[in-house]
Order: sequence, then C-alpha cells, then structure tokens
Amino acid sequence: MGRLPDDDLDRVLDEWRVPSPPARIEAKALAAYRAEFREAKGWLGLVGMRVAIPLPVLVVALLGMVSLSIMVFRLEAGRSAPATVESNSPAAPWGGLQPVSELRPVILRSSQ
Repeated sequence: MGRLPDDDLDRVLDEWRVPSPPARIEAKALAAYRAEFREAKGWLGLVGMRVAIPLPVLVVALLGMVSLSIMVFRLEAGRSAPATVESNSPAAPWGGLQPVSELRPVILRSSQ
C-alpha cells in the first residue's frame, strides 16, 4: 500500500474503531487481580502484611539497635559490681553525707 495523503489518513483514522476485547480477557484479568490482592480480614491482614524498607534505612536501624544494646550491656555490667566504700571515708559519695531521717522545716521571716 502506498503512502496516503494526510487528508485521506485523517479520514481513515476517524472512521476506524477499536475492537472490543473478548469477555474472557476481562474475566481473566479480574481473577488475576483478586488472586494477587485478596482482602485479609482482621489480624490476619497485619500478620500477612508486607512492608518495603530501603536497605540503607534497614542497615542504619540495625546498627543503631546493636550500638544501643552494647551501651546498655556496658551500663549494666558497671552496675553489677558496686564499690564498697565506708560512709565516713572521704571517697564515699557526697563526702559521707547521709539522708535525713526526719524533715523539720523552719520558716525564716525578714523584717523587710
């Protein structure tokens, strides 16, 4: 077939109609959609849910959790062996001060 002038091509394109697809194609596409995106009910939807996390975010989160675990472990290891210092010695915390057994507040009033 030879080359058509633009007017003839426009006329042919205006007359041409897209054929409708067979009904089996629509049914097949609908069945594939339902199989892929079936609706989960209740808690089962949360259990089967997939969440996409970019790899760098996952790596940073894992490194953060590991470093936090190491810090907590070191803090707990330091607390497990308390130092035994006599309360009257100068190395005692707060210089050997003890908590007050009874509080007796006194209100001071000034003349001004």
